[in-house]
Amino acid sequence: MLTWLQSGLRNTAHDASARTDALLHETTLRLAVTGLSRAGKTVFVTSLITNLLALGRSFDTLPSLHQRLAGQAAGSGAPSRLRSVRLVPPGSSETPLFDHARNLATLTAVEPNWPPRTNDLTETAIELVLDREGTFRKHLGPERLRLEILDYPGEWLLDLPMLNQSFQAWSRETLARLREAPRSLACAAFLEQLPTVEPGARAEHERLRRLHGLYRDGLHACQNEYGLRLLQPGRFLCPGPRADAPFMWFFPLDEVPDHPLRSTTAALLEERFEAYKADMRARFFETHFARFDRQILLVDVLGALHSGRDAFLDTEQALALIAGCLTYKQDWGSLWSRQSAIERVAFVATKADHVPHNHRTNLCHLLRDLVEGAREPVG
Repeated sequence: MLTWLQSGLRNTAHDASARTDALLHETTLRLAVTGLSRAGKTVFVTSLITNLLALGRSFDTLPSLHQRLAGQAAGSGAPSRLRSVRLVPPGSSETPLFDHARNLATLTAVEPNWPPRTNDLTETAIELVLDREGTFRKHLGPERLRLEILDYPGEWLLDLPMLNQSFQAWSRETLARLREAPRSLACAAFLEQLPTVEPGARAEHERLRRLHGLYRDGLHACQNEYGLRLLQPGRFLCPGPRADAPFMWFFPLDEVPDHPLRSTTAALLEERFEAYKADMRARFFETHFARFDRQILLVDVLGALHSGRDAFLDTEQALALIAGCLTYKQDWGSLWSRQSAIERVAFVATKADHVPHNHRTNLCHLLRDLVEGAREPVG
């Protein structure tokens, strides 16, 4: 009994000491990185981590950051406050690990390749040890910045407006877009079968699942064949580990009644729609999104241009929708009960190395046009 009590007291003292140390010496910053498909999220995060680790070994990989840490004008030769940088070993988090080592090996192999696309939320953490600024604060010893980086599919952000919509309103809005070219071409098989679905008829589960498959395939065709980006629900394109959950098997429906009868097609699809929204709230928006401190949204401006006018305008609409949600200290109100902690949002044009340096201002202007009303973009 005495041994157990002594052990408990030691553990309690150790935990209290660790909490005090973290309170005095450690700051945590949660940085979320996302972007619509093919924007270069995985490569960006891999490069960011690699360059930070190299900077910690005194390589001048990020000169602007080195200058900020030195607190001096460029070229002054002042020492950096940065002492070291390390990847924090994974703990017991339920969130999958962002595999920096594997992604870097894929990119730097003898026959290099692109890492797999981002289909789910992943995270990693980096610890930066810095000398404190100020005469008094230096006596407290070095401080630690824990940078938690979360990588997730940007398509999920397109589901934010859905959280405030009814199934009826979402169906009406989605089908209006779907019946215009080029969506109507990509979703021709779904649109051909949709009139055969009676909202008030008894739900036929297998038939509805087949219609869901046609709708999902149409969204993929919109994305892959026509470069479109305003596609909902986003998890139909990047489903994560719960792709086959029955609540995912819905699609927009014509003539949804205000109060569908139980066991009818409209009632079942509406039920799945509401379950989908509840799952997104619980598993992502409230659990992770509401806790982000900073948000980087990568934009493939050149890809949108290359895909043609329809794709460029559609990307513009998708980004405007996202930009309207990602405002600083956004109070999500009826979307969910918590308030977003995001303090800064950066819209970043990727693949800028394809553009001559003296034309990159034009790239920033294009990004600014795409993200109407967003904060100043970074090229």
